[in-house]
Amino acid sequence: MRYTIHNILIFILSSVLIAFLINSASAGEWYGSGQKLYTIASGKIHGDIYINGGHGYSKENPYLEYFKVPEGVKYARLYVPMWNYNKGDTVDVVINNFSLKTRYEPDYVAAWGVSCYVYNATDYVKSGLNKVEVYYKNPNGAPYAVILIAVYEDPTKPVVQFWITEGNYALSKKDNLQEDIVQFKGTIDKKEVNNATLWTVIIAGTPKEKDELYFNSQLLGVDVGRAKNGSYFDFDSFNV
Repeated sequence: MRYTIHNILIFILSSVLIAFLINSASAGEWYGSGQKLYTIASGKIHGDIYINGGHGYSKENPYLEYFKVPEGVKYARLYVPMWNYNKGDTVDVVINNFSLKTRYEPDYVAAWGVSCYVYNATDYVKSGLNKVEVYYKNPNGAPYAVILIAVYEDPTKPVVQFWITEGNYALSKKDNLQEDIVQFKGTIDKKEVNNATLWTVIIAGTPKEKDELYFNSQLLGVDVGRAKNGSYFDFDSFNV
């Protein structure tokens, strides 16, 4: 049986000197280097992976994003990366007019408050158009983006093997943290693979730094975090 492999890699923080994005007077407290990338979900399914998001750092409140999702969703994960988390901040997410529980702390936080709120959205997304609203209390910050990943079943499609990884690792020359490495564990017979795709979401990238991306030691890009898809936001896919 021929099948498709999708490698889905979620970067929450890219290799940038986050200290220079905004002056320290308006930034939050220092939260350290953060969480290295790790696999949160993996598996095989007759179907495919939906991944989309946007649209860059903005102080609009609510922050809105729309997703057109296929039928047959078996697993969905929603990401809301946020700049400048401080204690006392709140985030409220509404999916298709259903309000999720108020969040007082992010799942991941690093550097001067670069954070990410993560939700299991499996029970809230539907086939067709989905509306996500993010209401937040954060005097000196705002969302970078809203990203949705949905694993969906479709018997007419080939088998897809997937990995979803996430993290929030603050890379900087100052702290000698200049790379993050993640492994996709599992056995793959290349003779049975039609194609393989690597997706990346990079937060807080700017044109001033050169962020390189490698897959199995092969260089995929020399400037992948340059805010090309919105303010401090990069969303890419690579045929690997």
